[in-house]
Amino acid sequence: LALSMLGVALLGALIERGLLRPRRGQEFTIVIITIAIAIIAPPATGALFGFRQRSVPHVVTGRFEAFGVFISKERLLILAASAILFALLYLFIQRTKIGMALRAISQDDTASALQGIDINRHATFSMAVAAAMAAAAGVLLAPVYFVDTSIGDLALVKAIIVVVLGGMGSIPGAAVAGVALGLAESLGSGFLGEAEGAEEQ
Repeated sequence: LALSMLGVALLGALIERGLLRPRRGQEFTIVIITIAIAIIAPPATGALFGFRQRSVPHVVTGRFEAFGVFISKERLLILAASAILFALLYLFIQRTKIGMALRAISQDDTASALQGIDINRHATFSMAVAAAMAAAAGVLLAPVYFVDTSIGDLALVKAIIVVVLGGMGSIPGAAVAGVALGLAESLGSGFLGEAEGAEEQ
């Protein structure tokens, strides 16, 4: 997990320095660049590692039963790891000088620069942290799903929904929205499955 986060963080930093930094202030151009990267990355990855779906060995096996509901130990481990990463990210953003600088830049980069904050260095660091968190998500999801070049597509759609519901830049809001989305998916699939079963009968 740590090696994956470090490697992808370095890749994110390189993308920020090489592609995004020269276009700073050109929001539409940056959006187009990031969309292009998202389109190019899957076939490029497939060309390097192959397009065949692969399975990742399970870290732990077995399941717990609580109130008649069965939950796999692996999913509980993923939940715990996600909660720890989420808490660390929140504490970093809220309690450290770098985190406070990032929040200041997000509100007014010109005023932050006038206060002596290095915009370029913090932008690169922010991109690296975001890439590392994405890598962590991929590693945690890999044992649950088959790994292929499109493994991140569904996660990306859900991430956009969570950001819209929770609010841009709100870590607690993202947590609440993520839990709400997960509950809605679980309850929706359960009710729809029961409804389809009743119709077939």
